Amino acid sequence: MKTRALGFPDRVRVAGIIYRVEYRKRIWDDDDGLCDGACDLDRKIITLLRKYPTREVAHQAFWHEKMHAIVTEYGIEMSHEDLDRIAQGITQAENSPTT
Repeated sequence: MKTRALGFPDRVRVAGIIYRVEYRKRIWDDDDGLCDGACDLDRKIITLLRKYPTREVAHQAFWHEKMHAIVTEYGIEMSHEDLDRIAQGITQAENSPTT
């Protein structure tokens, strides 16, 4: 699923700070491994892949990276695992049927 087709914004505001959203074919983490997204807290950039296997995976990656920005800008301490669980929960709530 192409990320831009999902209608993700080009910018998000977190605690009054604008984070630019960029798209890449591949994203490397600090250990030179591939990852699904990144949040550069210094440069205020969220990077997402151009394509994900499903809509839900794309949404979860976007929420995961937004959560990195949220917990940092609001000074919240949270484990990476908890951050990932919250992103997964938000994604499921957003994409679940209401009836």
